[in-house]
Amino acid sequence: MSPKLKYAFQQLHRMIGQRLVMSVWFDLPIGLQWRDSKYRRLFRAGKGLHVGHHVHIDREHQQYTGSIAIGQHVFISHDVLLDYTGHLTIGNDVWILQGTHILTHEHDIAELRRTGINPTAQTSLVIEDKAYIGSNVTILPSCHRIGREAIIAAGAVVTHDVEDYTLVAGVPAKTVKTLPHD
Repeated sequence: MSPKLKYAFQQLHRMIGQRLVMSVWFDLPIGLQWRDSKYRRLFRAGKGLHVGHHVHIDREHQQYTGSIAIGQHVFISHDVLLDYTGHLTIGNDVWILQGTHILTHEHDIAELRRTGINPTAQTSLVIEDKAYIGSNVTILPSCHRIGREAIIAAGAVVTHDVEDYTLVAGVPAKTVKTLPHD
């Protein structure tokens, strides 16, 4: 089987699997464990993954072969969108709280206005180990790295890279302080 066809089947399996585990039956205690297990298999995530209700891990533009890697002991709360049209890597012990949107593609608006064609460009994002992303955060494609043990405050819109051991907040997100570390 060609790599392109294999990738297409993998994506179809992921889409059907996610639709299945989004049903209300998987909000029951026994269903939660099965949901986490299914997401681990679908996305080859590390052990200890927890995925809340209405989490969409998807490629917004199906014609691109994006990638996603999820580490161990990752907590993804409910109503989260993880876009891997580009490339998304989530380290170990990362927390992503409810309502967060993470995007790995962008559109060239100038090209759209000039030609009427809306080109999509893939981007990459690495979320390092022990990062904490608060509620209703938006991480835009212009951000390529969230540093180790970085904290992103609730409601922030992240437009640029976040350094290790840094707290950022606001719209757009700005550094509030450097966090103590060993």
